[in-house]
Amino acid sequence: MNRIFILITSLAFYFHSAEGQLNFVQFQEEWQQFIGQQTDLSIDAEFTLLEAFSDRQMTRMRPFQEGIDRFPEWVPFRENRVQLEDGTEMSASFIEAGRDLFIACQAPMLENRHLFWQMVWEQGVDQIVMTTELQDVDGDELASPYWPEQQSERLRNGIEIELVEEKWLFPENFEKIQIRTFQLRYNDQMRLVTHYWYRKWLDNCLPEMHTLLAMVQTVHRDKKSDARILAHCAAGVGRTGVFISLYHFLHNKEPLAPFELVARLRWQRPEMVGVLKQYAFCCEACEIFKTPQSFEPAAQIAPDNA
Repeated sequence: MNRIFILITSLAFYFHSAEGQLNFVQFQEEWQQFIGQQTDLSIDAEFTLLEAFSDRQMTRMRPFQEGIDRFPEWVPFRENRVQLEDGTEMSASFIEAGRDLFIACQAPMLENRHLFWQMVWEQGVDQIVMTTELQDVDGDELASPYWPEQQSERLRNGIEIELVEEKWLFPENFEKIQIRTFQLRYNDQMRLVTHYWYRKWLDNCLPEMHTLLAMVQTVHRDKKSDARILAHCAAGVGRTGVFISLYHFLHNKEPLAPFELVARLRWQRPEMVGVLKQYAFCCEACEIFKTPQSFEPAAQIAPDNA
């Protein structure tokens, strides 16, 4: 089948205009004109299509909320935003990537970290993946530390958080992955939450492929429930989208092609896998996962005092 038709069909299935379902014939003609007569699109051309696809959806975003949203450019779409039981609209989106379920969100701020943990509790999250440093190279904040500064802490909403274990993946590697286990207590109930932090991954930059693949394998190996995995970077779109994409490629025997997967992600949250080099990185990872012998299993996790 003509590849252009496949691309158009994939996008048309997920695309709606602000007024409702876009006429398929109109949509097909518009995209045929946009991509011309190419039958073998390059990665650059595919990403250009994804960017144009994203631009058409901005009217679906809910309004910016001071004290909730860190960035006004990447707030959730209205229809799949995450709400707390009291109606608070979080800066987070429910995400489906094939059979895999996630929550993608902006990094917590100091003033709303109690709401972040409230979301974790209410959604039954037991795995959190963090793919950003706390500050960029200029010292601007990308995320607030939302875990206890000491061994334990009680938040203003009554949730108690206690650090019970801390480990490292590849402790000798410059790009360390820190893995913590927190115990949450709330309303006489207790839960364990594992926190995976990919350190030194700055905005619009790429991680070391082997290290990130090992973290993805570790998160997948550790998964014990049907709960959604909560993933965030600073804005919850670029690096978060890369992690979700790699998890999908690993977890599915017949994964979606990178183009269709990212189109689906961008239908659910603005600008997922935000820049061209991140998209190219996902395409490379997809090829690696097709040949499992091309990468090694995740390393053993070493204790913090190893």
